[in-house]
Amino acid sequence: MPDQTILSASGFINSIGVNTHAGFGWTGYNNLALMVDDLKYLGVTHLRDAMGTSPAAQPVVEGLAAAGYKFDFLVSSALPQTGTTGLQNYIASLQKFATSHPGSISAIEGLNEANHQPFSYNGSSSLAAAAQFQSALYQAVNANAALGSIPVYNLSLAYNDPQGYSQLGNMSGSVDYANAHAYVSTSLTTGSSIAATLSAVMAAAPGKPVVITETGYTTQANTQYLGVSETVQAKSILNTLVDAYKAGVSATYLYELFDRDSSAGNTNPEANFGLFNSDGTPKLAATAIHNLTTILADDGKGSLQPTDPLNYTLSNMPATGNSMVLGKSNGAYELVVWAEPKLWNDPTDTEVSNPAQTVTVNLGGVHHSVKVYDTLTGTTAIASYTDVSTITIPVSDHPLIIEIDAPPATATPPDTRTIVSGTAAGIVPQLSDLSESTALKTITLTDSHVLPVASKATMDYMIAHYGSALSKIEGGYSFSVTNTAATWSSTKTYNSSGSLVSKSDTGLNSSGQPSSTTVAYTDGSKDLISYTGGVKTKFVHVGTDATRTTDTYNTAGTLLSEIVQVRRLLLHDALYERREDGGLCQERRPLAGQLHLRHHGQELHYPGSASRRLRKGHLGDPQPCRRLA
Repeated sequence: MPDQTILSASGFINSIGVNTHAGFGWTGYNNLALMVDDLKYLGVTHLRDAMGTSPAAQPVVEGLAAAGYKFDFLVSSALPQTGTTGLQNYIASLQKFATSHPGSISAIEGLNEANHQPFSYNGSSSLAAAAQFQSALYQAVNANAALGSIPVYNLSLAYNDPQGYSQLGNMSGSVDYANAHAYVSTSLTTGSSIAATLSAVMAAAPGKPVVITETGYTTQANTQYLGVSETVQAKSILNTLVDAYKAGVSATYLYELFDRDSSAGNTNPEANFGLFNSDGTPKLAATAIHNLTTILADDGKGSLQPTDPLNYTLSNMPATGNSMVLGKSNGAYELVVWAEPKLWNDPTDTEVSNPAQTVTVNLGGVHHSVKVYDTLTGTTAIASYTDVSTITIPVSDHPLIIEIDAPPATATPPDTRTIVSGTAAGIVPQLSDLSESTALKTITLTDSHVLPVASKATMDYMIAHYGSALSKIEGGYSFSVTNTAATWSSTKTYNSSGSLVSKSDTGLNSSGQPSSTTVAYTDGSKDLISYTGGVKTKFVHVGTDATRTTDTYNTAGTLLSEIVQVRRLLLHDALYERREDGGLCQERRPLAGQLHLRHHGQELHYPGSASRRLRKGHLGDPQPCRRLA
């Protein structure tokens, strides 16, 4: 009789993760909106990535955390050589991120493929040095109150290297989880290869649970051992996921979310491991995972998780056949049945055709509702039965799911809101869903009409895909993209069509407060802002016609004076200052012009000799004033 253990359906879905490179800002990974849309389609919330390695990448990583995605953060191979100081700075960065986004760090991981990617620790790049750094990382994480409860994954090695793991020694005191990179050769079956890999990595951390942080296939089909077609990529990944979960693997991170270059001219196999093409459209693997997570979706909130064994049997199973039972919190059983014949002909780089074999499933008793799903073809049942105890299914080379005694599905009610309001920052993450609404009439922004987005690529995607929601915003809108480092902050603003309007550069002091800002507008005008203790005390606007307006403030924000200088006519150059008592003073200079004055909020224009007109009492007699720079 097959294994009757009932595993958790929600646990299985939550075990699926995907490698991303948002922390590096590569290609589609700099587009927050695209990433979120594709991850929602995939049904995956666990990501393996690095913390933002540049100011341009950090807003995307922060945005993913704010959207509820959880990270396994792996360390950079450059970190060990920075010594104790560098490690403590990294811990401080992790602590800051965890504090800003509680619950967003699911794991902290050691060095990536330490036998392949160069590193140096205490002057050595040996595996013994890698183990020493892992120990230092583990101790530093556990010594930090904000991070101590976050599990630490072991370092990984490339090439499924059993000898390398043996050289690491017993690392169980430096890790919470053993860590495998389980790339399965096209010459092997998934289950047997994963079993061998898990045995090797667990030898380096005996008694610890295990995770797989990389596994996958490139669709550069002529790549030896790992190159396949899109169909075989999808089948192999589905088999990997069910094999790993049944084997007790706590998390399996697929490599990777996006192709780096899906163009026909690309010949780099590293660029085609994605579940999605580089433009964000799904490959068959992404569609298959979407099917899997949709069929098995379970929020885990029900109280009807089945505990009684199903007592099923399978007849006429293929030699490589396998099965497992998942239980949902709504009371349903999900019986997963699959087989793993050879899928790829390496000499010809073509798929092996595996005909379906009819398998008889005895369900251990009569069940009122039974549905059969093919994870490769869709989310609609390929067969449905009522009050049966035995069915037949076509098993070939990928998982089928038999859903037993599921309650009637409840459709998610549509969003019927006609008016939505919120801050600009609060509305931005909702634009994708709001664009799907057929009832929405109006979006009201309650603060700014500038929508803050993570990157220009994010903005361009929103304009192209969320036009329905954007068109509902009352009073119009624009966009802003802000990147920040320790000593500066830079913001670009764009109009509603995505054209650049201005670029603002701010210097920051050691406390992170602004010290000066320069805003350059595309029409040629600019603003210059000075701060005292982080408070604006001087504002200068230089117009396109060389008009220069200077406002000064005290540290309470009260306007002290306003000076306007205009150079237009070859008469004289006049400066006007409004004193704190509301009076006027003026200084005349040769050269120029027409004087523009602001008096009680109204702009007045004085052509010709502004000083003569002032003396006639238009704004009161001017008083002597200090020398104006």
